[in-house]
Amino acid sequence: MIRESFNSLNISNKLAAVFLLLLFMMGAGGSVGLYNGTQIDKVTDKLYIDAFKRTQTLSGIEKDLLGQRQVLFLLSILTETDSKSYIEGSLQKYKDDIVRQISEYRSYGAKGQDHLLHELDYALSDYWKVQDEAVLLSVSGKRARAIALIRGDGDIRFVTAMNSLKNLINNETNRAYSAYNTIKSFAGIIIIATLSLTVAAIFLGAGLWYVLTRSIVTPIRTI
Repeated sequence: MIRESFNSLNISNKLAAVFLLLLFMMGAGGSVGLYNGTQIDKVTDKLYIDAFKRTQTLSGIEKDLLGQRQVLFLLSILTETDSKSYIEGSLQKYKDDIVRQISEYRSYGAKGQDHLLHELDYALSDYWKVQDEAVLLSVSGKRARAIALIRGDGDIRFVTAMNSLKNLINNETNRAYSAYNTIKSFAGIIIIATLSLTVAAIFLGAGLWYVLTRSIVTPIRTI
C-alpha cells in the first residue's frame, strides 16, 4: 500500500517525500539526544549532591569533632589563664562549625535519613553538655575532675556521637553508590538507543535509496 502510493508520485514529490522523511528522522534523533542530555545533566547534579557535597559535609563534621576532642583535652591540662581563654575560643569555633555544617547538610535534603540525623542531634546535644561542664571545671582549676569527666562520661558520649555520624556517612556512601549505578545503567540505555536509531536510519536510508532509484530508473528504461 505504501509502496504503491510512493510509486504513484512524480519524481519531484518522491524526492520531497524522501527529504521530509530524512528531516523527520533527524528531528527525532535530535529530540532523543536532547532528552538524554537533559536526563544526564539531572543525574549528574544528583550525583554531585549525593556523592560529593553531602559526604564531604559529613566528613567535615567528623574532622571538626575529632579536632574539638583534642582541644578539650588540651584545655583540661593547661594552667595558664591566657592559654585557656584562647583554647575556649577554639572550642567554641569548632562547635559553631559543626552546627553550621549540620545545617548545611540539612539544606541538601535529608529525606529517608531523618532518624539518623535526629540521633546525631541528640548525641551531640548530650556531648555538648559534658563539654561545657568539663570546660567549667577546668577554668575553675579543678583539672583532675575535668579530666575524669572527659575520660569517663565524655568518652561514652563522644563515641555515641561519632557512631551516629558514621552511620550517616555509611548511609551516604550507599546512596552515592546507588546514584553511580543509576548513571551507569542510564548510560548503557543511551548507548543502546543511539546505536539502534543509527542502525535503523542506515537501513531506512538504504531502503529509501533503493526504492527511489528504482522509481526513477525503471521508467527511463521503458522509454
